[in-house]
Amino acid sequence: MSPRKAMQQIVDYKNDPGNGYTNSLLCFMQLFIVSNRSNTWYFANNASEHFRFDADEHFLPLYQWAAPDNKKITHLDDFAEAFLAKCTLAEMISRYTVLIQSERKLMMMRPYQIYAVQAIVDCIQQNRGNGYIWHTTGSGKTLTSFKASTLLKDNPDIEKCLFVVDRKDLDRQTRQEFNRFQPGCVEENTNTETLVQRLLSDDYTDKVIVTTIQKLGLALDANHRQPYRQRLKPLRDKRMVFIFD
Repeated sequence: MSPRKAMQQIVDYKNDPGNGYTNSLLCFMQLFIVSNRSNTWYFANNASEHFRFDADEHFLPLYQWAAPDNKKITHLDDFAEAFLAKCTLAEMISRYTVLIQSERKLMMMRPYQIYAVQAIVDCIQQNRGNGYIWHTTGSGKTLTSFKASTLLKDNPDIEKCLFVVDRKDLDRQTRQEFNRFQPGCVEENTNTETLVQRLLSDDYTDKVIVTTIQKLGLALDANHRQPYRQRLKPLRDKRMVFIFD
């Protein structure tokens, strides 16, 4: 059974000027759950313009919960036990929901994105060395990286978190996406000098940096005509996080 009917009922409730919930306490809800008991879905509460269906009558975006091995948890009882546990639900609302401020839109993260973020943060906090996350095109890698960077930004033991891409157009694209999720959270590094200055900055807004591998390579090149590497020596014993796309 499709969740279309339940979704349409929620849309109708939202748009009902007399009996709708827009002027009640229900408007403060951050997420909805719909189920026919056998299949269960969750999605973010948003303004009416963000509730839409595609050509195949599928609501976008609507997600099913899954275990860390990506096995779907669809039955309502199993879903409630896994998803509605107090700690899990609190984390979904406080840590794994992203507000796109420019669009006044909430985004719920998919299960695999959440597990990826948890793995990144745990690996760094436990100092377990390097690791990699494999995601397909269009799977939301930028959102995963943004959320991981945001959580790491609040870790006082980490000096900087660098998101490194391999070409200039990705640098611009990633910055635009990061700033879409949180306006002004990353700035453009117009050249290597700007990158070095931001690496040495104590400003909290410079803690997450998006840069190209070419600029980073020049900053660490001992043979470069500018003494970038020498200037970066104070960072040698600091904890630095590098996320490569």
